[in-house]
Amino acid sequence: INEVCIGMKWMQRTKNRLIMRFNKNNTSLTKQAINQALCEIDRIESNERELREKLGYSGKIKYYNHFHCHAAVSYYTSCFNNSAILVIDGAGEKASSAIFIANNTKIKKLIQINYPHSIGRFYGWIADYLGFKIDSDEGKVMALASYGNDSQVEKMKKILIVNDDGTYEL
Repeated sequence: INEVCIGMKWMQRTKNRLIMRFNKNNTSLTKQAINQALCEIDRIESNERELREKLGYSGKIKYYNHFHCHAAVSYYTSCFNNSAILVIDGAGEKASSAIFIANNTKIKKLIQINYPHSIGRFYGWIADYLGFKIDSDEGKVMALASYGNDSQVEKMKKILIVNDDGTYEL
């Protein structure tokens, strides 16, 4: 192996989260954001150290945009030459949802919705509320939704706002 590819630009994500969470009017929130960023940097360094020291890897380590990786896997493993690709996730470096178009092996991003407006996190919060694990059991919540009814739709419309252009806000 001469190259390891990781589907998340962790340092870019950490920087974006720190900027988003920075609050000049609330030093407690700012300290919390800095501590979270330092923990993420430690995790990144730990992962690279494990690859190098424990596994003896000496090649390149490349980081790629998380949402582009999702889009690439769905497109390049399909049988289509032309595709519209919708990626919805908890959060990438900055994005939480994106729409891509793919034509003849080229992928282009058309729309991106940024964190904290995240349908993936929204499912996580619902999973947590129902007693499931965040970042693990959201699929169970999606499956359970098929057994539900529309009795909560109006309440949900107050939380998840769909704009005229198809984008959304939470």
